[in-house]
Amino acid sequence: ESNGYGVPDITYDWRVVCLSLSDGSVVWDKSLHVGKPTRGKHTKNTYATETPTTDGHRLYVYFSQVGLVALDWDGKVLWKQNPGAFETYLEYGTSSSPVTDGERVYLQCDNQEKSFVVAYDAKTGKEVWKADRDDITSWSSPLIWKNSVRTELVTVAPKKARSYDPATGRLLWELGGMSDYTVPLPLADDEFCYVASGFLINPRNRPIFAVKKGALGDLTLAANDDAGEFIAWRNKLGGPYVPTPILYQGRLFVAHDRPLFDALDTKTGQPIYPRKRLPRGGNITASPLAYRGQVFCLTEEGLGYIIDAGDEFKVQYVNEALDEDGLFLATPALAGDSLLIRGARQLHCVRAEK
Repeated sequence: ESNGYGVPDITYDWRVVCLSLSDGSVVWDKSLHVGKPTRGKHTKNTYATETPTTDGHRLYVYFSQVGLVALDWDGKVLWKQNPGAFETYLEYGTSSSPVTDGERVYLQCDNQEKSFVVAYDAKTGKEVWKADRDDITSWSSPLIWKNSVRTELVTVAPKKARSYDPATGRLLWELGGMSDYTVPLPLADDEFCYVASGFLINPRNRPIFAVKKGALGDLTLAANDDAGEFIAWRNKLGGPYVPTPILYQGRLFVAHDRPLFDALDTKTGQPIYPRKRLPRGGNITASPLAYRGQVFCLTEEGLGYIIDAGDEFKVQYVNEALDEDGLFLATPALAGDSLLIRGARQLHCVRAEK
């Protein structure tokens, strides 16, 4: 790996590995590209940070240095598109993942050269539309927001959060006031789309906005306003830096990097209880999960906090690291009764006793 954020003079092999969920054995292992990277990355980033996605028919994998690749369940490449590898802020690298609605696959490519959002036909890989953006590097991923009014494609970036018509790329609304760096993903219920950001060096602007369904036009609030025609509320200091909040049982749970923990009322944006510090410390990069009335937060050191998802702050358990030498930056994933936890060296599958 490189020291600093320059381009390493190292040959990489970009691969997709399919594992059996039952026992972790390798089902297939596919190499997509072997070569040297053309852009740099942050020391906490990798060249495979983006998360694959699927519509149940195909697997879509995106590496910024390789492109977007669609594969079948046996690992056969069905189509490939390469939108380009661009300079990112201070060569921190990329992390924005593809999303799909079954008809199209969407990429948010924000960088220092030419930012854009692009949609590809899910079956053929043909470009359907492309929307240029006057924005700079972001590390967020798009959200497909299906509500009772319409379906939207929502993106968050330093200059503005924006929403597009997924079929045409037409801009629906835009919202200024984000922090200087934007990492968390948008999330939504039927009433509101919640967009958050919170660069640590600027503690006075770490906003979370609740955008109403059906919004149109420029939604940017005046400096002293915390609500508007299409903005239900703004919490100016609630946004996290890296982890994406979790929406669960009518509450918005926010894990902050240091690590601090918030629970917000989704209707008002107000704290359900005062911000709390997690007792064993640690830094949090992974986003929280929620299940069985609990919120799960994983620190970089591998400590697993199990927090009650109710109206009172209560840490139910603190699980020790599964790998004492591991570094846990990736967000865990739930698959049925399996909890998948990825460290820098190992992938762990945890299940409750039957």
